[in-house]
Amino acid sequence: MNKDIEIKPIPKTFSEYPRTQIFTSEKMCYFHDYAYLSGKKAWFDLDILIQKDISDEINQEHKKVKFIWNYWRDPRAHKANYGYLTCNINSSFVAWQDDVGYNLYENLIKVKEKAFFTYPSFDKYIHYQCYRKKQIDFWHNKIAYNYNIGGIFPEDNMPLEYRKEYNLCLFNTSHKAWAKKEETQIELDEAKGWAEILWKNYDNII
Repeated sequence: MNKDIEIKPIPKTFSEYPRTQIFTSEKMCYFHDYAYLSGKKAWFDLDILIQKDISDEINQEHKKVKFIWNYWRDPRAHKANYGYLTCNINSSFVAWQDDVGYNLYENLIKVKEKAFFTYPSFDKYIHYQCYRKKQIDFWHNKIAYNYNIGGIFPEDNMPLEYRKEYNLCLFNTSHKAWAKKEETQIELDEAKGWAEILWKNYDNII
């Protein structure tokens, strides 16, 4: 193992709440636990394919925490599917710097009882609380696409295609509850073809 890699346990700050509420809430703890470290920071979900070097993206200035905007979704989806609390924010790849984001953690701590009762996922909490208060930023529209849905709504909504101009390919299937019948719901470990090749051998060029 690389001597510079330090493995740490998942934060348990919000462990008293069920995992069905603000799912992946431990992500919020990173803004607190690593606020003392200066410099650029980022996290990645495991169910993504990194298709290009993203060092430049991580190393740019982050005055606010930067999230993925789901450009492959109708921007009005959160209104059309309000009963499901759907959102257009994705936290599969997030970057920040220094103590940026500490305010997001503090705000959740202040209202955690109400927040954990209200929101089923971290992304939804960020969308309905932090986004509307203009507390976060977003990546450019070619940072990521969704393997199961496409790239940009409505002109590029073909699933399963390889899009070489993007940095990341996401295998997010959180749309299952309200997905259309024609939408696929394939996880990364189920993918075949180009996606399986890229996942299993990063030396291959697609």
